[in-house]
Amino acid sequence: MNRLCRAVIFVTLLLAGNAALAETLTLEQLIAEALEKNPEIRALAADVSAAKGEATTARTWSNPELAAAPGVKHVRGEGSEFHGDLELTQTFEFPGKRRLRRAVAEKNVEARELALASFRFQLTIQVRRAFYSIL
Repeated sequence: MNRLCRAVIFVTLLLAGNAALAETLTLEQLIAEALEKNPEIRALAADVSAAKGEATTARTWSNPELAAAPGVKHVRGEGSEFHGDLELTQTFEFPGKRRLRRAVAEKNVEARELALASFRFQLTIQVRRAFYSIL
């Protein structure tokens, strides 16, 4: 049984078990409470936040990396001398790849926001059905 059905059953039992409470609560209050306390909505909202973070990451350039490796170089018969290696690297992506990654990340944000909005709409419908079936 998915969480949506459990939430609807919870609201139904809440109304059926407490007749005095059922008379005082309005449909809008029940919908607001179901939207506020549903754990799947919080999970979907976290998905939207994660997708926004991915979109931010897709827009940023990668930082150049600098590496240093100091050491001593031994030369036969002549002693030793200081020898160090410095390395600077910067990733250059294939043309269009960064723009494509950014577009995919932005569409991912839109898709997750749509999933959140549709779940809220479905939950509202289920609460309305439960409310009117009890009445």
